[in-house]
Amino acid sequence: MMFISGYLIVTLNVPYTVWLQKNIPHQLQGRVFSVMSTCGMAIMPISILLFGYLFDLTAVSTVVLCSILFVATGMLLIIFTIMTSKLSKLKLNEAVIIPE
Repeated sequence: MMFISGYLIVTLNVPYTVWLQKNIPHQLQGRVFSVMSTCGMAIMPISILLFGYLFDLTAVSTVVLCSILFVATGMLLIIFTIMTSKLSKLKLNEAVIIPE
């Protein structure tokens, strides 16, 4: 599951970042990428608090709960990535990595 998750993150993030760099004016790229980075960093403590609260609520074994949460968040990541690319109508197949 971690391999699939890592593969999807790389294959979706790289074309998305290339697309952003091609379509956002150079004078605005720093602002856009800093907002994206800030949002990503802000989600981390929120997720830690949420998962800590969920661990305290349940009497299920920690290993089973961790497995369920890992699979659920992985599926949410995949669904969110697909929906985001469809909603923004990105043509990710146009973003090509050119080897050096």
